[in-house]
Amino acid sequence: MRKAIAILPLVALLLTGCDIGTHGTKVSSQEHQPRITVYAADAANTLTYYYVVDDRTGVVYLQFDGFYRGGITVMLNPDGTPVTKDQLELR
Repeated sequence: MRKAIAILPLVALLLTGCDIGTHGTKVSSQEHQPRITVYAADAANTLTYYYVVDDRTGVVYLQFDGFYRGGITVMLNPDGTPVTKDQLELR
């Protein structure tokens, strides 16, 4: 009887789960597709850090690509506003 009481919560836990379905609305319009440009100083793409620019807004992001890790963050001016492509004089 004690085993049944001990196993019952475990079985209940195993039978509950998370929903793996998709939520939200899928948009197929080209208008909502990201438009970005990547700027790097090395044509061989061996750099670890490079700029990613949102072509619609001109906002610059710094992307890091390393061995089994990576990330992206918006670049900010000292006053907290985003850095733009014009400020970096990117072509």
